[in-house]
Amino acid sequence: MSDSWHTLLRRQLKRHFGDPTAVPDEWLAFLSAINDAYVQSDHDRTMIERSLDLSSAELGQANAEMRQAVTALREAQVELETRVAARTQELTLANETLRETLVEQRSLEARLRQAQKMEAIGRLAGGIAHDFNNLLTVVFGRVEVLLEENPDDEARASIAEIQQAAESAAALTHQLLAFSRQQRLTPTILDINDLVQTTNVLLRRLIGEDIDLVTSLDRSVGTVCADAGQLQQVLLNLGANAREAMPHGGRLTISTSARVVPEGQPVPEVGLRPGSYVVLTVSDTGVGMDADAKAHIFEPFFSTKPLHQGTGLGLATAYGIVKQSDGYIDVSSEPGQGSTFRVLLPKAAAPATQVAAPGRAAPRGAGLILVAEDQDAVRRVICSGLRRAGFTVLEADGGLSALAIAAPLPHLDLLLTDVVMPQMNGGALAKELVRLRPALRVIYMTGYIDDVNVMREIRGHGSTVMQKPFTADALVQTIHTVLAAPAPSAP
Repeated sequence: MSDSWHTLLRRQLKRHFGDPTAVPDEWLAFLSAINDAYVQSDHDRTMIERSLDLSSAELGQANAEMRQAVTALREAQVELETRVAARTQELTLANETLRETLVEQRSLEARLRQAQKMEAIGRLAGGIAHDFNNLLTVVFGRVEVLLEENPDDEARASIAEIQQAAESAAALTHQLLAFSRQQRLTPTILDINDLVQTTNVLLRRLIGEDIDLVTSLDRSVGTVCADAGQLQQVLLNLGANAREAMPHGGRLTISTSARVVPEGQPVPEVGLRPGSYVVLTVSDTGVGMDADAKAHIFEPFFSTKPLHQGTGLGLATAYGIVKQSDGYIDVSSEPGQGSTFRVLLPKAAAPATQVAAPGRAAPRGAGLILVAEDQDAVRRVICSGLRRAGFTVLEADGGLSALAIAAPLPHLDLLLTDVVMPQMNGGALAKELVRLRPALRVIYMTGYIDDVNVMREIRGHGSTVMQKPFTADALVQTIHTVLAAPAPSAP
């Protein structure tokens, strides 16, 4: 390219000057400079072209790398968005689980507070019942004396009314004791289905003809260990409650089923231990209850009935009997949807036992009895009744004084002692005297079962327990039964 320009320029200069030698030196130098410039320009152009070719290759490679980077970035963004969405879902589920856990925890805390409140009310009720039982023991004893000493019909009628009122008061205290789980039970192995069928006869009379009684019994549920009479009372109380809830008629359904509570798995029922249970369900189609009524339904003296109708102890009694039988009871209900009570009792491993026939009236007594009772009025009335029955009686106002009285005696037939006494309880007193006199018979008296350890020890030795209040005739009958039994063997 530069040669062409150089040749053309020389040709034009020769044509202008005519002789090439006539061209001035400055023009020749200018021509040479132009020629060099063109040569350099051509060289630069070639280098630029080569550089452009090289830059295009590098640019293509960089462009490819950039496309790869953009693709990787998009893939990373998609993965990040997927992870964020998954984590967001996990957090949402965790938050929902946490809310459900908090709701369940609040529910369990409310049930626990309710159980603690019921326990406190039970202790109060038990203490009140204990004091009333001691007073009623005195009343029963003195009423019996008055009936024996007053042949006048008018006086006897008045005394009989006092006795009837005392019996009603005793029934109330027994209900309080049942609620507070301080009532003495006589548990046996029984078939709950047989109990339901036996109780149905009474229930049909109780609920009336306008209420249908339906039973659905599972014959494979097995047996339970409970006091048959008290469990029947639970059924009757639940039936009476259902009748009140269906003033215009309805349906009462009683069913049995089995349930197993596994080890290590949480259950909604507070205090329900793992194991096998027999479930007794009593449902009605009545008016139902709201949340406030359900929260208080098992409390003593709580009632939805009008004033002066009922004592408010029916369901409280059922609650206490079930709890004392190591069971569980709850209720589900909604206004206008009826109510369902569930009673869970631990399943027994043994078959049902037969109930012994009642004994006959006791004859006149004979023998030496030591009575240990810290309540003076109660002790006096008991000793008076025993002396009237023909027994020789020694009195002690506590465990230590009873030991001092018994120590020098050459012979003692029976110890009649209160369970809860200051300084030395009835269990410790009996243990010491039986150690000294292995053939000694022992009968315990209690207004309520408060000292669990003492009562467990008493039951462990198979001793007899008299629940206050009791009549002199009942006490004498029990004493004759105990004295007639074979003497205990020496330890």
